[in-house]
Amino acid sequence: MSFENSAPGCPGIPARWTSSSKSAIGTALTAGQSRVWFTLSHGILNEIYYPRVDQACTRDFGLIVTDGHGFFSEEKRDTNSVIRPIDDGVPAFAITSTCVKRRYRLEKLVLSDPRRDVVLQRVDFHALTGATGDYHLYALLAPHLVNRGAGNTAWIADYKGVPMLFAEGSGSALAVGCSAPFLARAAGFVGVSDGWQDLARHFELRWRYDHAGDGNVALTGEVDLRACDGSFVVALGFGRHAEEAALLVRASLGEGIDQAVAEYAAGWHGWQASLLPLDPAPHRDGHNTYRVSTAVLRTHEASAFSGGYIASLSVPWGFAKGDEDLGGYHLVWPRDLVETAGGLLAAGANSEARRVIYYLQAIQEEDGHWPQNCWLDGTAYWNGVQMDECAFPILLVDLAWREGALPETDLHKLWPMVKLAAGFIVRNGPVTGQDRWEEDGGYSPFTLAVEITALLAAADLADKAFAPGQAIYLRETADLWNSLIERWIYATNTPLANELGIGGYYVRIAPPEVADAASPIDGFVPIKNRPPQDSSQRASLMVSPDALALVRFGLRAPDDPRILDTIRAIDALLKVDLPAGPCWRRYNGDGYGEHEDGRPFDGTGIGRPWPLLTGERAHYELAAGNRVGAEALLAAFEGFASDGHLIPEQVWDAPDIPELELFRGRPSGSAMPLVWAHAEHVKLLRSLADGRVFDMPPQPRQRYQIDGVGSPHSVWRLNHKSRSLPAGRILRVELPVGASIHWSLDGWCTVHDTVTQDSGFGVHFADLNTAELAIGGVVVFTLYWPADNRWEGVDYRLAIN
Repeated sequence: MSFENSAPGCPGIPARWTSSSKSAIGTALTAGQSRVWFTLSHGILNEIYYPRVDQACTRDFGLIVTDGHGFFSEEKRDTNSVIRPIDDGVPAFAITSTCVKRRYRLEKLVLSDPRRDVVLQRVDFHALTGATGDYHLYALLAPHLVNRGAGNTAWIADYKGVPMLFAEGSGSALAVGCSAPFLARAAGFVGVSDGWQDLARHFELRWRYDHAGDGNVALTGEVDLRACDGSFVVALGFGRHAEEAALLVRASLGEGIDQAVAEYAAGWHGWQASLLPLDPAPHRDGHNTYRVSTAVLRTHEASAFSGGYIASLSVPWGFAKGDEDLGGYHLVWPRDLVETAGGLLAAGANSEARRVIYYLQAIQEEDGHWPQNCWLDGTAYWNGVQMDECAFPILLVDLAWREGALPETDLHKLWPMVKLAAGFIVRNGPVTGQDRWEEDGGYSPFTLAVEITALLAAADLADKAFAPGQAIYLRETADLWNSLIERWIYATNTPLANELGIGGYYVRIAPPEVADAASPIDGFVPIKNRPPQDSSQRASLMVSPDALALVRFGLRAPDDPRILDTIRAIDALLKVDLPAGPCWRRYNGDGYGEHEDGRPFDGTGIGRPWPLLTGERAHYELAAGNRVGAEALLAAFEGFASDGHLIPEQVWDAPDIPELELFRGRPSGSAMPLVWAHAEHVKLLRSLADGRVFDMPPQPRQRYQIDGVGSPHSVWRLNHKSRSLPAGRILRVELPVGASIHWSLDGWCTVHDTVTQDSGFGVHFADLNTAELAIGGVVVFTLYWPADNRWEGVDYRLAIN
């Protein structure tokens, strides 16, 4: 294809994504027929994803209105928009956008074609001043194929006589067609020769370039308002090549939008009707917040990767991010995925949750862990290891089994996955390489709670898999770690404790090197996302709502004095009272959020409150028997949502900055919607309906709170060479391969040889009878490696204290 009038200004200005503060998201539920997901913000389409939910293909697609002389109005900036779903739980949306100068009003219906890879918009233009014929209306599209704003090519052409707009890049293509005639069309480079620049200067399309190659491009088409009397349908379709996209656009326009609306709504109505009736009283604006959350959860599933859900159809602070932020939040985080599945189970979507479990099994790494995050095909994106993400899938299997979502036969199929994961945990835990906020390594209260609970759940599954010896080892390891929680992460006699008049508190995280010390007071924790001069803090001075996981997962009672004292510390440092109610920051000193002046997070910033932490606190209050408090926190949780009731990752907690769209207690520029937060919302509704915490595993509460099980052991490992042993404990030596322990309790006067046994999880262990040693005694041992016929050549000593 040759072009005679190519646009100047290649490659255009650097590409950027757009606002992460979405008003709505949607997709069709006809699996395999429609592979597009759309997002809406400021009254227009933003990122549209194709053919996978982790591949964004557009920046935005909006309308511009001019009078051809001196009036220029951009839909996303110069109108006030109101958005509503067409029905409860159906993510197709009616949008009314009124010009701030009262010149016109736009009424739109936005959805995806259930049968095709096409997004449809029915548009009705109403002149509020003058007549329809006095205005010009232009559709403006910024392609970003695929996950890239650079390297795109745009052009103007016809498909079988039908005028369209085209773009291609990264092996995909798109086409735009309209039910009304195009009076003019143009391609250009963003910021230099695109339609926005042309219209802003001339109020009509004069630069009618037919091609813009290999850059940050835009497409513009003028819709003939007179020919359609202001009412038309515009279709944006995708394909592997331009002709395929154009065919789908033409077919969709030919069939008509009414048929698409009927099939789209029927698909969603059918699914929503299968869920539990957890619907609260209608919100004051008429929205059903439960059905918004269930629709958000389901919308984030990848149709071609059954059970794969991304974390968010957004790029946090996207307007300041370019192609260097390839993934945004449209990636799979195993933690978020399990939380999402928990929300689905809470809603009664058992088959969807079951699909998540088998997806997790498919992307599990060979050694048993899951990647920090990954593309839908399982390819790792970041390379950290977070132990809670290795444990969460085990808890999901256990929860799904208890909820009746897994038959007995599935447990046997899933035991290999569970065994691999449990093995990774016992070999590498309890210290995590990164906490759940993906920042620091060490002993984290949240991670510890998830790990210990997962080992107990895995032990139950081992019993069902006829592996009783393995079940015993898992429970003994869980018991040991549980018995050491306070030693690892409970701080006492600190300035904060003394100031608050409390005995102590669980810290946010304790560095691993304090394992042999008396208290987590020893050691410093790096603080990410902070300037270098403010990037380290004593572990004993940092607190986090993460400590409430010890209650959420049943390891500690809600009225445990240590928990109550920790809550006082959390509220003193992290609680923020906002117009909708209280919200909490992740930890003191957090740097993941906007700067003080509202500039977007750019590697440093100030951490803002997270609504999902209000949901977690509500669950704590319910566990503590405070239903009224839990219900009040539910109202606050919902009050932090957007105009479309999407729940953000963070909310702004400083004075209003209107020019940056930052308002106290309202969504900040972080990810929105955060699927994890919507899952917490659904689980909270279910918990309130049940009168108990829906996803609290029963094993830890029974074992530690009711039965009072402790641990007789203390562990020594090659990567954790303890130098002391509490009196009355049995020393368990754990090794990566089989060995013989040559040991003595009396300075080698009397010696013993104990052969290790295989735990079945890549750990070989031997228990040395040290329980009778008095304080001040010493146990000494060395190792013999039979596979290599080799002695360790080093004596290891542990003093009894």
